[in-house]
Amino acid sequence: MNDTKIGVITSGIPYQYVKEACPNASVLKLGLVHPLPRKLIEELDIPKGERAAILSESKPEFGVCVLGSVIAGTITVPLDIKLTKYELNSILSDCLPKVLLVSNKYFELGL
Repeated sequence: MNDTKIGVITSGIPYQYVKEACPNASVLKLGLVHPLPRKLIEELDIPKGERAAILSESKPEFGVCVLGSVIAGTITVPLDIKLTKYELNSILSDCLPKVLLVSNKYFELGL
């Protein structure tokens, strides 16, 4: 059984990297990222009102994450990519998000 404390949402080639880097993580692999399928969001089982943190550069996928967060009824916590790992850890330990959505480029920083 996969560890539900670490959840990764990915699509395409990065899926294999995630499986190698975090073999015990729960992984949601999206085939198409637009439009974001409602059923897949619901399968994440994030209670409404919980926090969903997003660490991504400014690109269309960031908008998809925000949209998914809104559809799921979560509180969106956008994280600045210029923050240090220490600053990110401080923010994440303060807000305790139920899920962290991370772009491929910043995957290592999000771990």
